[in-house]
Amino acid sequence: MSKKPGFLTPKAISNRIKSKGLQKLRWFCQMCQKQCRDENGFKCHMMSEAHQRQMLLVAENPGMYIGGFSDQFLKDFMWLLSRSYGTRRVSANEVYQVYIKDKNHSHMNATRWETLTGFVCWLGKTGLCEVEHTEKGWFIKYIDRSPEAMEREAASAKKDKMEKDDDERARKVIDQQIARALATKGEQEDEGPTYTELQRTSEEEKVVFSLKPGGASAATVDPTDPTNSRGSSPQDEPSPTSTPSNQLPGNSEGFIKSKPPPLTVVQSLPNALKSSKPSTTSGRESVSSHKSSKNAGQKRKLTALDEIRLREEEHKEKRNRRDNWITEGIVVKVVHSKLGERFYKKKGVVSGVKEEFSAVVEMLETGDKIRIDQAHLETVIPAIGKSVQVVNGAYRGHRAILEALDTKNFCVTIQIDQGPARGRIVERVPYEDISKLHS
Repeated sequence: MSKKPGFLTPKAISNRIKSKGLQKLRWFCQMCQKQCRDENGFKCHMMSEAHQRQMLLVAENPGMYIGGFSDQFLKDFMWLLSRSYGTRRVSANEVYQVYIKDKNHSHMNATRWETLTGFVCWLGKTGLCEVEHTEKGWFIKYIDRSPEAMEREAASAKKDKMEKDDDERARKVIDQQIARALATKGEQEDEGPTYTELQRTSEEEKVVFSLKPGGASAATVDPTDPTNSRGSSPQDEPSPTSTPSNQLPGNSEGFIKSKPPPLTVVQSLPNALKSSKPSTTSGRESVSSHKSSKNAGQKRKLTALDEIRLREEEHKEKRNRRDNWITEGIVVKVVHSKLGERFYKKKGVVSGVKEEFSAVVEMLETGDKIRIDQAHLETVIPAIGKSVQVVNGAYRGHRAILEALDTKNFCVTIQIDQGPARGRIVERVPYEDISKLHS
């Protein structure tokens, strides 16, 4: 039997040079932790007595050895991920390529995971990493659960909460200022002149119309009234042809006791004194048009409040809008043609939700139960007046009543039938945000 060469002999140095770097995995024995350089060496190792004894030991308790290799692989992989990449999002294949560059690493074929994809999915299920699948492959992000990281996270959460509280307080102050400004604006408008139609304030009061020669008209309220002591003369009353458009009648204070009305209303008042019916109607139309313009101004005062409500609705929409919409108890339609005519275009009831995006659907006609992804399902719109479930959007999770359909814009109008918003009418809700409830 030849003696093993010394450490500094040329033969030993040659062997170390040849064994540098990665070797082919097909010539590596995981049980003996031995790497062979070629097929002949691997064959000789498999026939050796030491390998046979090791295989007998592994056969007695294979689970222990596989578990040990799996734990070592997980420990080394997570150490590399946490030290080299931290909590940064990185490609799983990139981390694995760096890991296997170590000559003495634990090979994946000796662990309980057959592929890198299976290992990454296991990391996501156990909560060790955040896993995301994209077109470029699997990406992972290490979740640091050390006491220092937990303290930093708690401090950051406390800081965010304080900033959020400050934002809420600032928002309340702004809302109060808006409400105060609107109230002040409303008081200022109420203090202005108000215009009403010519009416009798009491049954005993007499309204007398007198026509002066020369075509001018004047109106007085009870000539015996001392408050109406101011008279009018033919010289003070210009003719209709010579009266400028911006000049008021001489005794206009006799029939309107409030402040002088705008020019458009004043121009209609002399016509109202004539016996002609069309001119009286035109005067009333001008007064009513002034009232409608004032009502329109009152509606415009609510613009700021409407904007606040709109921001709240947008915030609620952004918070409740999610990728998964499957909910138990709703009626759905199967749109996956590869399932065959038995299930294609058929309706069923969602009896269970698996992993947020998969549903257990019980078919209404046959009673069969299938597990199918939500991508192969679509919502069902019932008849008007029926109950629906809001599955996505601002009112996610609420029950409602279908009020109207808009087939051109593929949306509906619903009335919330549950919760604090009960009775609220919501318009332009997309088809995919509601689904029929199974009675």
